[in-house]
Amino acid sequence: SQALPLEEGEQSLSFLPLSHVFERMAGYYFMIRHGACIAYAESMQTVPRDILIVRPTVAAAVPRFYEKVYAKIFESVESFSTLKRKIFNWAIRVAARHAQFRLQKKRAGALLDCAYVLAKILVLNKIKSQLGGRIRFFISGGAPLAKELAEFFYAVDFLILEGYGLTETSPAISVNVPEDFRFGTVGKILSCAEVRIAEDGEILTRGPCVMAGYYKNEAATQEAVRDGWFYTGDIGAFDEGGFLKITDRKKD
Repeated sequence: SQALPLEEGEQSLSFLPLSHVFERMAGYYFMIRHGACIAYAESMQTVPRDILIVRPTVAAAVPRFYEKVYAKIFESVESFSTLKRKIFNWAIRVAARHAQFRLQKKRAGALLDCAYVLAKILVLNKIKSQLGGRIRFFISGGAPLAKELAEFFYAVDFLILEGYGLTETSPAISVNVPEDFRFGTVGKILSCAEVRIAEDGEILTRGPCVMAGYYKNEAATQEAVRDGWFYTGDIGAFDEGGFLKITDRKKD
């Protein structure tokens, strides 16, 4: 709640299982905490229809959802005429160039700004309308989000804020935020958690968000929680800006 800006009256669309701790926290408790209205999709198959009906301002999803949306966009382009396909590809290139300036908080220049406005009118606004047209940001978790995918959606005016955590950590440890994000990372550490990197690169965390233990499995608990630190099994590092990057699973 401290990290992500939600206002009363936000509209959310929920389509992940509530038995999954990511959806339970990010899609349910978090939304209720801020007075957001939660609409539930009829099924995973009806999400494209439901998102047009609900027109959410925020939603939480796993990377597979964004991968499917990306594939659907480019699948539809296959049916375009040659001219429309050229316009689409031009608009995506312009959006990608413009996004680089926005990421660096620099001015793009009048010519690129004009091209970007035209790209939005011809192509980008139509893409945005397919997801309801009101999304302020998406939250991504549950699995690694490809950096290229996050960059593409940002270019076409969808901000995906990737976070990181585990069921055992309730689940969030870190998250990117609208004012301070970096694609290819899972953001900065939340105030509820402390994180350090072990000598072998494993991510360790402690704090009130960490579980008391595995149910009726003391041996597994002692293996996972040592000296107050939870051993995540993930390998990672902090970059120069303090953003956490996950690079591997220890067992791999």
